[in-house]
Amino acid sequence: MLSQSGSRVTTISPKKINRDEALEWVRRVLVRTRGRKLVGNFNPLLVGELFWAQCSNWKPLAVEYLEDVAQICTKFLDILLQDKCPKDIISRLRVSLVQNALKTRYDGALQELQLIMEDTKSYPINYNHYYIKTINECRQDLQKTSLARCIEDATDLRTLDCDHNHTSATIMSVAL
Repeated sequence: MLSQSGSRVTTISPKKINRDEALEWVRRVLVRTRGRKLVGNFNPLLVGELFWAQCSNWKPLAVEYLEDVAQICTKFLDILLQDKCPKDIISRLRVSLVQNALKTRYDGALQELQLIMEDTKSYPINYNHYYIKTINECRQDLQKTSLARCIEDATDLRTLDCDHNHTSATIMSVAL
């Protein structure tokens, strides 16, 4: 909200924590949301829990911001009307055009905020194709490395008893 002098006075402030407190908070959420995760990525349940905790105060902060913007716009238009219009039509212009336009835009901003707040109720999704491509490449590299290690561990290479540089590969049986 704005004070009489026009300076911003915030009625809602974020909770300040240090790095150790933040890590402890994440650890507690991680323990609570344990489960399967995609290789090379964070547990989506953990990311969702952290996201919801971080955005829990967004609506009151955003509403306060919208109110500030509406106040500033109203003040600006009042000053503009007083400076540029004849005094006898200022009130008629304000009532017939300005107030309705400001209200329409304010209501539209509140509706948009409501849509954003609805989006914050579901799990966050990453649409950045570079990130997704990088994660998939890392997964493939891990799978290739793991497969190569498994093949190496399951194969017995022996040098043959001859004068040549021959080797023999035997695949060992693996009990499943």
